[in-house]
Amino acid sequence: GIARQYANAIIRETASLDVETGFERLRNESIQEVTEDWILWLDPDEFVMGADQLCKYCGNSVYNAYHIGQHNFSIDVDKGLLSIEWPPRLYRNHQGYRFWGLIHEFPSPSLNDEILPNFAVRDVHIAHLGYMDGALRKGKIVGRNIDLVTADRLKYPNRNIGPYYEIRE
Repeated sequence: GIARQYANAIIRETASLDVETGFERLRNESIQEVTEDWILWLDPDEFVMGADQLCKYCGNSVYNAYHIGQHNFSIDVDKGLLSIEWPPRLYRNHQGYRFWGLIHEFPSPSLNDEILPNFAVRDVHIAHLGYMDGALRKGKIVGRNIDLVTADRLKYPNRNIGPYYEIRE
């Protein structure tokens, strides 16, 4: 469906991640190449459930962004679900939005603003498998996330959500 229809529009991040520039740089570089009207951003360890519903949101919409539930799964927690987050995963291109944050980054017009107007969709979901078990989760947190959160707090001391990530990681 969607992937086949837009296969020529898929941008793959091939640069390496470093603590000083984090995911923010990689995402911002990749969206510079996008010519389509809408951007859906995903990681290699994520899958879209209900992708066939996405097209209806990209037509003549009054919204500039759609928040899609990101379900973080793990096999070693009760019922397999760690958490659900609601980032703006589908957003209108050519509006000057960029990603902010070295980790747990989101597209927005500026550091502490959100894309408006926006809407949370309930018929599309993202399954995130990047923390599937405790060892994998701990490896990412200790081996990457803590350093990126620390660097993010130094670069963006006024990032509203920064203290939350600092405590969470």
